[in-house]
Amino acid sequence: MIVQQPVTTFLDQLASGAATPGGGSAAAILGAMGAALVSMMCNLTIGKKNYAEVEGEMQAVLADAESLRRRLAEMVAEDIAAFDGLMAAYGLPKESDEQKARRSAAIQVGLKAATEAPLACARASAEVISLALRAAKVGNTNVISDAGVGALSAQAALRS
Repeated sequence: MIVQQPVTTFLDQLASGAATPGGGSAAAILGAMGAALVSMMCNLTIGKKNYAEVEGEMQAVLADAESLRRRLAEMVAEDIAAFDGLMAAYGLPKESDEQKARRSAAIQVGLKAATEAPLACARASAEVISLALRAAKVGNTNVISDAGVGALSAQAALRS
């Protein structure tokens, strides 16, 4: 899986002349990074004496952030698969009317799949932004900028 490779390998693949990974994969990584930063803020708040009264809330935010981080990381492969499927549909033969009809139907299925992955990423990224706000309101003020970077990363993913 692409997200289990070193960051430099992913960046090299992103910079290559290949169509995938592309912008959708980069957006999913941005969203996952945002969720990871929210998790970091939670982890640097939980167990601290000065934040004992918000520990329960921060544990809940942490659980949600970790779930979103895993889901967004999975979306990298889903985006690649959807795009590759669409490209395969465009490559189907179109000599006969039957082939044209099959190709057209496959393209429609591919287009739908290619829009579902980014939409799911946008929705998950919006959730990360909400979690970052929750964490920033009550979390460890020494790392509040990390919640901000997490929200900005998720916003970039959402806008992508």
